[in-house]
Amino acid sequence: MHALLRSAFAALAAALTAVPAAAQRTLLFDARAPSPAGRATPAEVALLDREIRPVASRMWDEPPGQRGLDRDECRGAVHVRDVAAGSFTRPGAAQRAILYEWCQTAAIFAKGGVVVVERGRIVAHAVYEDDVPNGVRRAPDVTGDGRDELLFEVDGHTVMGHSELYVYLLSLTPGRASGYSFVARVDDCGKDDPRALDTVFLTYAIPGRRPRFVQQSYVAPCRQGARFAREGGLRTPDVVRAGFRRLR
Repeated sequence: MHALLRSAFAALAAALTAVPAAAQRTLLFDARAPSPAGRATPAEVALLDREIRPVASRMWDEPPGQRGLDRDECRGAVHVRDVAAGSFTRPGAAQRAILYEWCQTAAIFAKGGVVVVERGRIVAHAVYEDDVPNGVRRAPDVTGDGRDELLFEVDGHTVMGHSELYVYLLSLTPGRASGYSFVARVDDCGKDDPRALDTVFLTYAIPGRRPRFVQQSYVAPCRQGARFAREGGLRTPDVVRAGFRRLR
């Protein structure tokens, strides 16, 4: 009896820790393949100026004569950073996600958001108040609800030649914006070290109501034209919640 229980527990543990087959994985992000920046149309720019500018100003601009520790640069305007097409709030919808920045409060911090536009109307609006997303992409549905996900590229801190790139994966469900954040690249090529490496992580999702994520690392020496080589096997990344708040 005890032997049967031990065998059953061993089989369960193996199933829980097994690396998913390639057919079960969906590639989310490869830092070696940057996507071209999208551009908003004049009508979309006018829409954001008309509907988002007053909201952003109320949230983030300081009253005249006041200066805060982190907001003295925050007297902004709506600057479009990137655009992606997909079906983000409704399965099958023809929508465009527009990433905008209102202001930067320091070299690595900013305030801004993303709006989803459908047929000339804003159907969703989520904001960030910390890092600086510099691009947005459509990511395939990994939660099984029929909606595309939003994927943001975020430059991390650069300290003594060490820099990192993060990705935020965001799902827009009714009334909420929820997502995940993980490291996608670690670049040590700014260090004065001949052994320094540039490391990228191919990020995959295992779809489900609560998706799981795995990464495959590739490394390259810090010299022009160097090729990336796969390093080790799949690993589970450290995942934290992405910091977006949905307003609409």
